[in-house]
Amino acid sequence: MLVITLLSMRKDSKETVINAPKECYAFLLSLRELLTIMSKFNDWGVSYSTITFVERALHDHNRVAGYFRDKDILFNIKHVDGHTIQMLLVNEYCLGIAAIHRARSEFPEAEYIVTCANWNGYTRDAKQYGRDNDIGIFNIGEFFGALYWTNHKDYYKKDDDGNPVYAYKVA
Repeated sequence: MLVITLLSMRKDSKETVINAPKECYAFLLSLRELLTIMSKFNDWGVSYSTITFVERALHDHNRVAGYFRDKDILFNIKHVDGHTIQMLLVNEYCLGIAAIHRARSEFPEAEYIVTCANWNGYTRDAKQYGRDNDIGIFNIGEFFGALYWTNHKDYYKKDDDGNPVYAYKVA
């Protein structure tokens, strides 16, 4: 559709001819360059569709005053209470201690390591390591719930009886 639209264009406002195929080619080259740059920042398997989902969810979350992305998957989130949260988005089905060490090595500023799907989780050891080292370890659903709590890193889901429920996985 884009190619047809560009090919149907004949002149711009100054009456000069537009070379539509060249425009399309330039656009595709810039897109390829952008994707190449993005892959350099995202070595964690986090897809663009997941990143945009998280951006939309942050934009619509009533406890988020604003955010920006750095290094593709590091989100700097301004909470409505005034403080800033640095959240690293990863794609790990079962986030373990080795992945936490890798994440902290590559992104030492990250205070939260969040695996990008509700079906993803973390090992018990990873969750405990996070508690012991003041790092929030969550799946994405838990993280968005944690934004409602005063002490975000202490957040946990509750079952019908009020007991904690964690997204534990076995490595």
